[in-house]
Amino acid sequence: MDKQKSSKLRRIFGSIRSKFLFFFIAAMSFVLVFAVSLTYKKIYEIITRTNERNARSEIKQISTNLNTLYNDLTRQTDIIMYSDYVKVIGDYDSYTPLNLVYSIKDFYASVREMTINFPYIQSVYIFLKNNYVLCATSENMQRFMEVDMSEYNLIKEKIISQNSRSITFVGGMLAKDFPFLFNLKKYSTESNRSLVSAVRNTKDYIIVVNIYEEQLQLAYAGISEKSSCFVRILDLNGNIISSKNMQELGMPYKNRNIITGSNKGQYTDTGTESQMIWETMPDAKLIITSDILLQEYFSELTEISQTLLCIIIPGFILACILFYLWLGKAFKPLITLKRSMRRTGQGSCDELLPATGYDELSMLIMSYNDMLKNMQKLKKQNEIVEQEKREGELKALRNQINPHFLFNTLSTIKWMCLIEGNRNAADCITMLCGIISPMFKSSTPVCTLCEELETIDLYINIMNTRLDDGIIYEKRVDESLLDTKILRLIIQPLVENAITHGFEKSLGQGNIILSAFKQNNAMIICV
Repeated sequence: MDKQKSSKLRRIFGSIRSKFLFFFIAAMSFVLVFAVSLTYKKIYEIITRTNERNARSEIKQISTNLNTLYNDLTRQTDIIMYSDYVKVIGDYDSYTPLNLVYSIKDFYASVREMTINFPYIQSVYIFLKNNYVLCATSENMQRFMEVDMSEYNLIKEKIISQNSRSITFVGGMLAKDFPFLFNLKKYSTESNRSLVSAVRNTKDYIIVVNIYEEQLQLAYAGISEKSSCFVRILDLNGNIISSKNMQELGMPYKNRNIITGSNKGQYTDTGTESQMIWETMPDAKLIITSDILLQEYFSELTEISQTLLCIIIPGFILACILFYLWLGKAFKPLITLKRSMRRTGQGSCDELLPATGYDELSMLIMSYNDMLKNMQKLKKQNEIVEQEKREGELKALRNQINPHFLFNTLSTIKWMCLIEGNRNAADCITMLCGIISPMFKSSTPVCTLCEELETIDLYINIMNTRLDDGIIYEKRVDESLLDTKILRLIIQPLVENAITHGFEKSLGQGNIILSAFKQNNAMIICV
């Protein structure tokens, strides 16, 4: 039962129809997977390009806002740098204390006016030679004294190390990182506020304008409010100076190795499923980055892919069913041909198949019909040949019966002669049997010269019985020729003619000389 079931399954799944269907399914599956993958990739590229265009537009607006801030700070620091009081302050040991006091008051007045016009300015510092520091804020206080800079490593590392005459922004600083906490009541809140320092370096001093980091956030606030988009402002070294995540301030940007060295670009990280777009502001020495989390887009893209699959898979199944039905119709002539071939194998080749059309299967059926016609002709020819063969076998059987009948008859006559006392007749019959026996017993038409001479001896003896020993028979044969092959009974007619025609005038008396010899590599036989 299991063998029958297995055989049936092999017939079903081993048929050309099933193989075509499996190939169709495999090919269509490959095409669908390739198409879906290509569509997914194309949509992914469209999303990344769209994100890049939107981000570029937003970065352009942010850059405009930051340039406004940069220009304002540049103008304010220019007012300080090119004022008379800063000359006195910068070279404080060359002037009288009174001049220095008036200059510091002018400096404070200028800073106070600056903080009124620009409330985001927290303080202004001037770092002088010999570790002297001048500081002014909106708190109506100022300090000018020597500071132990070893206690302010961040100032030394990030501020003092700057050497650009244009503004350089430095981030990651807190109010408590700078000298002189003026208002102790506000220490708990003010000291931990994040600052961004606008640093300008001259030959004699360094001007630092500290602004609240929130002011930089205002440059991109309202532009990228989506949870999937995160804007950061970096310095040219790739350090973060402004971010919504306060923990990142002053830290190196994770992809700074990618963005440093190029003015703008975009990078997609497939591992974190994020896209980064950046652009550099050469004048302000800032880099604006926009990190876009693609997970939301991927979820929408996955939803689109699922919708496509819900449409494609039923269509694919329907296509497979229609293709299978079409295969049944297309291969119906082939199935009919298979059944006809099975009947032909069983011996029935009389039924020709209908062939309509000019496709390959129709041409195959026409060729098969021609083969059936040829087989019918061959069958008839075989029947004729078999009939002739049977007739030949009967004839051969008759020919085989005739010698036996002849020998049996001659043997009966011989014994009758012996019973009657006719010894000569019996001997003649015996010699006659000796002559004709080799002709029936041997299937080959050749014999040796020796065998042929023995036949001639028997024939001469029979003829001498008839002619009262009137024949004198003499053989002159080269013994080296006795084993030479010759045609059977080729000499006997010559001897018979010699007796019949040569002895007519001698009344049955005469000499027979049979000679055989070599001459020029040939055997010569003479009677």
